[in-house]
Amino acid sequence: MLVQSAGAARKRYEARRALLVVVFTLFTLVTFVQVKRVSKDKRRATPKTFTLDEQGDKSALQPQNTPIIACWVLRANNSVDELLASEAILNGWGRGCSTLEFIDANNTNINVDWEEGYVFLAGKSFRAWHFMYEKHVQNRHIDFILKADIDTYVLWGNLERYLANLASEEHHYIGKQLVRKHDTLVAGPCIVLSRKTLEYFVDASHNRDTLCTREDFLRETAEDVALAKCLRSLHILPRETRDVRGAERFMSFDPTFMSHGPLPRWYKTFSQNKIIGKGCCSSEAIAFHYVSPENQSRNLVFRDGYWSWEL
Repeated sequence: MLVQSAGAARKRYEARRALLVVVFTLFTLVTFVQVKRVSKDKRRATPKTFTLDEQGDKSALQPQNTPIIACWVLRANNSVDELLASEAILNGWGRGCSTLEFIDANNTNINVDWEEGYVFLAGKSFRAWHFMYEKHVQNRHIDFILKADIDTYVLWGNLERYLANLASEEHHYIGKQLVRKHDTLVAGPCIVLSRKTLEYFVDASHNRDTLCTREDFLRETAEDVALAKCLRSLHILPRETRDVRGAERFMSFDPTFMSHGPLPRWYKTFSQNKIIGKGCCSSEAIAFHYVSPENQSRNLVFRDGYWSWEL
């Protein structure tokens, strides 16, 4: 009886082992097919073909005159929505970045000395800018650094065309301008700094005569306000980003909200362009904000003066 039980147990073990081998083999094949498909999609979406070097750096292989842009995205937690949005960014506009970092407490490459939450964003952002400089900018040819939120949608081609006309060796502080008490700051979907501006910021963070130290950032709640005060102390002001008709290239809300409103009071108070619908958003739009994970995977089209999601 004992021998029979042992034999039965052995057969069950062999059956489970065979099943695991089959499952592992299927998983490997599916993963391989997915990787090949993503690689093929990337080649199809990219007008120029290039190969990554050993460090995975595209900088030396970009088409001539195309700016090289490093990106980082603020992420607060690993909620389902944030994970879906992260995947959509990775498979969407994030493909254009020479490097892409999601900044949260799970990023083991950064000095995590902050608590998650809106009131701690300035300190978190301070670490992120420094991290991007030290890891990706200092010893590589990077022209611009883009900071985005997890719900930011970027029209990458328009961003590249806009930045291609600017020199990274000059100071540039770029995004949606808001005017507060006669001072301007960049806030909303994303902030773009030229290489020179980020270098000045990092260098000034060790100088207590500026407003760029970590202590200065920790005194602020809003990370965009902290950065604006820092750069203003270095005499670096936001670049005018509206087009020749005064329409915005960087939008504080998603396309539907920008088309139909109602726009909140703070926007009407601080925004230079206060228009809803036609005239609000440039045909050369670069970024929208508060975009859902579902829409992150969709395409935007510009028709009859409006941006809308392609059906």
